[in-house]
Parts: sequence; C-alpha cells; structure tokens
Amino acid sequence: MVWLTLAVLTLTGAVATYTDLTRRIIPNRLLAVSGFLLLMLAIVGGRVVAALIGAAVLALVAMISVAVGGCGMGDLKYLGVVGLGLGPVAGLLALFLAALAAVVWRLPLALRKGPKAAFAFGPFIAVGSVMAPLIAFAVTRR
Repeated sequence: MVWLTLAVLTLTGAVATYTDLTRRIIPNRLLAVSGFLLLMLAIVGGRVVAALIGAAVLALVAMISVAVGGCGMGDLKYLGVVGLGLGPVAGLLALFLAALAAVVWRLPLALRKGPKAAFAFGPFIAVGSVMAPLIAFAVTRR
C-alpha cells in the first residue's frame, strides 16, 4: 500500500507542479481524485484514523499560513491531501521538507526582491510529499 500511496502522491505532485508553475493554480479536480484514491488506500490499509488526522493537522497548519498570506487555498487543499496520504507524522515531515526546499530555492530571490516575493509553493509540496515517505522508509528499514 505504501508504494501505491507514493505513486498517487508522485502523479499528483507532477500535475500540481505543472499547473502551479504555468497557471498559478492547483486544480480542485486533481485534489478531489487524489484525495479519494488516498482515502481508499487508507481504508484498505486499515489506517483511516491516521489519514484523517494527517489531513486535519496539515490543513490546520496551512490555514494559519493562508491567514497570514503565506500560501494560497490550493496549497491548503493540496497539503490536506498530502496529510491524507501520509498521516500526521510523515505529513509534517513533508511540510517541513517543502518549507526547507522553498527557503533554499527562493532565498536569493527574497534577498533581491524582498521577503514578500510571490512564488508557487505547489512544486515544493510535491517534493516534500515524495521525499518524506522515502526518508521514513529508509529510516525504518534496517
């Protein structure tokens, strides 16, 4: 089930990255289909509670960021879907990795144009959502 979840997150990330970079939007249909598939995988894998808690935790953190103008509603929904797929612990790791990648990648621009320089956060969420389960697998696999 982990590999199917990773496949769904990877495909979602690829489409979300493309649309966020080209049109500055993460499509609701993409997130609805991905969320449905990830929920079905959670049901089959017997981890529905963890999936729902993960979605709630990541969406709550994203709501705080939306409230202060840090990310958009598409990012909020995308993070909810990532939380649904990864659960709370790996989901927060994915968010941390996304934020870290965004800071490292965008720091030169922020230094030139100021800290409020707008950018697409979807690609960074995609990177975090794929890297987190791989890191978790590498750490737990001995």
